[in-house]
Amino acid sequence: MKLLGYLITLIMIATPMLGVASDRDSIEGTIAARLALMKPVAHSKWVTGRAIEDTDREKVVIEQAVISGLQYGITTDSTTTFFEAQIEAAKAIQRYWFTVWQAQPPEGQAPNLTETIRPQLLELGDLILSQLGADTRALTFARFQKTTQIEGLSLTHQQALFQALDGIERYPSRWKQIQKSRFLRVGTTLDYAPFSYLGEGGEREGLDIDLATKLAESLGARLVWVRTSWPTLMEDFRSGAFDIGMSGISIIPSRAREGLFTTAYHEGGKTPITHCNQKNRFTSLDAIDRAGVRVIVNPGGTNERYTDSNLKAATIVRHPDNETIFEALREGKADLMITDAIEVLVMAKRYDDLCPSMPGSLLTQQNKGWLLPKDPALLTRVEQFIGPLIESGELGRLKAAAIERAAQIAH
Repeated sequence: MKLLGYLITLIMIATPMLGVASDRDSIEGTIAARLALMKPVAHSKWVTGRAIEDTDREKVVIEQAVISGLQYGITTDSTTTFFEAQIEAAKAIQRYWFTVWQAQPPEGQAPNLTETIRPQLLELGDLILSQLGADTRALTFARFQKTTQIEGLSLTHQQALFQALDGIERYPSRWKQIQKSRFLRVGTTLDYAPFSYLGEGGEREGLDIDLATKLAESLGARLVWVRTSWPTLMEDFRSGAFDIGMSGISIIPSRAREGLFTTAYHEGGKTPITHCNQKNRFTSLDAIDRAGVRVIVNPGGTNERYTDSNLKAATIVRHPDNETIFEALREGKADLMITDAIEVLVMAKRYDDLCPSMPGSLLTQQNKGWLLPKDPALLTRVEQFIGPLIESGELGRLKAAAIERAAQIAH
């Protein structure tokens, strides 16, 4: 949602006000707060000689608004109509002030865009979309008109804005949303090889990246990537930030209570990885869980859950960045890490100085699946995609190739 606010600033190149008096607890109040910023926006454009209208940028802003609105289930058509009306109202206020200033130019220095206005627009951009996601049918035009009394805003533009607001519609289900909008939003952490990670050039790589691309093609949908993290995965999922979580997500009861999982596309579990010169030291959980042994862990996922539940004597070293945790282990900041066997396989191939200490043995049994909202129709359609890949052995071949690619990444 932050990206939307940033894009809005690009079209409404703005400058700050000392403050906007408005009730931001209501959608009409937030709209009014944003429209009130259009006078300083106009001031900035007047001083810099920029045109009020930028149709190319407007298209970008509206498209991003459409995608962001999907988090709240808002239909693409109604999001488009609302933001078009809001942009037209904003431009009308700017034109009004340009006309006024032809006779008497504005006094004083134009407000600063970066330090004051941009943060306000970021905040308002987030807030407007979240409020659009609520039920707006109780609004009345009388209240809307009174709240949006902004100098330069005509009755015609107020009416158009209200009609667009009153016409906000929502999809009845996530599957219908994907079908109708033709957008598939996939949440990935991009820090867990071989499922999803960043390549040497910063590009997305991994088994789930490949599969998500194929899934979107099979659905005739445009793929939208949503970055999430292990500590925020379920919070982002609950908020509707993405349609499917695909990042080597372990199927565990707490997650399954909140969503649906596909058939497991990888079977595995936890196992330790350590410095190769210590691989014979940590051959069991009992050998690991001893005073003086340092076990490094990334927060927010099943690795942390396992170490917190099973290690009583060992020292747990929490490393906040999953992308650099193996480097920290190699640097001697810990003695070992307990993680999924498939990640151990990748990292042991990638680094000559890291080795599994219990090769072929698992401390847990934990499978991976894709995380979906509780929409049986969506689950059915996704299973129709992944099921044949598993049964034919194609998924196994894709996984093996992904492991080899991930092992070659240099850090």
